[in-house]
Amino acid sequence: MASWAVSAVCLGLLAQPAFADGGLGAGAQPNWEPWVEAGGTLSNRNDRAEAVGWAPVAQDDDQLLFVEARGKLFEGGSEEGNFALGYREMRSDGWNLGVWGGYDIRTSENGNTFHQIAGGVEALSKDWDVRLNGYYPLEDQKSVGASSAASSTATVTTGPTLGLVGSQLFFARGGTTTTTTTTTTAGFDLAAWGVDGEVGRRAPLEEWFDWVQPVDEGVDLFDHEARIFLGGFYFDNSLFPDAIWGPRLRAEWRLNDVFGGLPGSRLTFEMEAQHDDVRKEQFEIGVRLRIPLGSPNRTNRARVSQSARMMEALERDTDIVTRSRSGSTVTSVTSVDLPTTLEPVKDPNTNVDLDQVVFLDTPGTSQAQVTAAGGNSLIVLQGDNGTFGQTILQADQSIVGGTQGILVEGRTTGVQDTYVAPGAAATINVTAETDAVRVANNSHVTGLTISSDGSAATDGINIPNAVTNVYIDNNVLQNLGGRGVEADANSQFTFTNNTLSDHGVFSAFDMGTNVTAVITNNTLRNITRTTLDVRANSTLTYTGNDHQGTAGTGGGSVFRFGGGAGATTVLDGSGNLNNLTNAPTLCQTNGAASFTGTIDFGGTALTDNVLPCN
Repeated sequence: MASWAVSAVCLGLLAQPAFADGGLGAGAQPNWEPWVEAGGTLSNRNDRAEAVGWAPVAQDDDQLLFVEARGKLFEGGSEEGNFALGYREMRSDGWNLGVWGGYDIRTSENGNTFHQIAGGVEALSKDWDVRLNGYYPLEDQKSVGASSAASSTATVTTGPTLGLVGSQLFFARGGTTTTTTTTTTAGFDLAAWGVDGEVGRRAPLEEWFDWVQPVDEGVDLFDHEARIFLGGFYFDNSLFPDAIWGPRLRAEWRLNDVFGGLPGSRLTFEMEAQHDDVRKEQFEIGVRLRIPLGSPNRTNRARVSQSARMMEALERDTDIVTRSRSGSTVTSVTSVDLPTTLEPVKDPNTNVDLDQVVFLDTPGTSQAQVTAAGGNSLIVLQGDNGTFGQTILQADQSIVGGTQGILVEGRTTGVQDTYVAPGAAATINVTAETDAVRVANNSHVTGLTISSDGSAATDGINIPNAVTNVYIDNNVLQNLGGRGVEADANSQFTFTNNTLSDHGVFSAFDMGTNVTAVITNNTLRNITRTTLDVRANSTLTYTGNDHQGTAGTGGGSVFRFGGGAGATTVLDGSGNLNNLTNAPTLCQTNGAASFTGTIDFGGTALTDNVLPCN
């Protein structure tokens, strides 16, 4: 492969004779003539050698069109060439304004070639430097070598990982015939777009040191020249985990006309320090020697310093910024060449297979999307754009709010993990006399806030007649003017680890006849009417529930059994009343209603036909 670094300098040198007198009449002496410069830099990151060729293309007394070719050889084998066309104009206010555009080519340490367009603007005076540059690579990434796959009969021992592939959740696990894959071992060089800039100031050495004097009387140019620059940089690529940005400090000490018989010669000592969170601290020191290829016109004494600055080299980032990365986990999961199995998941609490995940963040259209999703769907409500209205689930749907977790299980192996839903927490708020959430067979409701303003008979969750296998957990139901949970006849549900608070008009749980309910480990706060209104022939498991705040008295109670002569069977009954602020009515029976079993409140036991339930 041709060396771009060497080619850049050769092109610059070949161009100089052709361009040296550009724009001048016959016999005219140019103000600005070509020069070449070479040097080296020692760095804690990447040492380099560098050569530059600079030449005018066209010029008059105040304007200059020039080319610059720069070649760099880096430690480790990378090399780079920079080609630029620039324009500068001297202004009567002492400033030189310039603009440039260029093309860069770099061969990385891994043998990849990147191309880049670059450009910038600048303002230079005797004492000040202001620069702003931009860089845009023409390739985002290139692979590094061939991907490797180490063949082995050993079993990959990495555990199952839960993740989305497309719109479906899977557990991914390693295969048993190889220990690695082409996806996970492949590497890439990534090129970054970016900007950098700096502001520099000449140090007034002639004011600080007596031995620094003007070259000639009336010539505003010094043998010794020091400049300090402060700037920064920002580089990024959509595949970078983090952008590369930070501050940069640079300093130069120049010995102008270092060879007495060669005006325009220069020896420059330089130092640079910069920091970013990716490459950390970088320090470098270097030296450069400039040799002019002509004798600049020095007849315009009043503007000689400003004129000399017209021949400054372009100052830009050292190289095309690149960064290496390896293959991603998601690619490994989806590649058909990977020795990886994808195990679909189900909801273990309802035993429903979850074939898709549907994300909803627009309250106005959410119900239509829930209906369209159909069964075997995990609905994720994301509250980024406000609260949701009434939500009616289809059969075989699970629903979870943003930031909350839902337990899933591999359909084949039974491995379990929690999927944490993205997006903001979700609230369903309904103020009408209806239900906020209506479930269907095999519904799972988790991680939601369900609320109202308390002014209407709004039920939190409605379980229609004969709907079964409903699982409700880790929700907050609050300030509902109706029932917290209304379970119609012949339904079946589990209600666990929820918080139900501020109910004072209707009962918190209103259960029809022949209902099977498991109500465990919930917090029940400020239920000032009846907590559980249970009708005949139902089966109730009630354990681990904590009653807090104020409970119902007189017209309300903790338990009320009604609906006819059929007894409610209490399979397991216990609860905590110690956090109540009042002494509630524990139990009421209506007519011939009764229950069998015992509910123990830690010293106070409810037993059918025994006070206070007779």
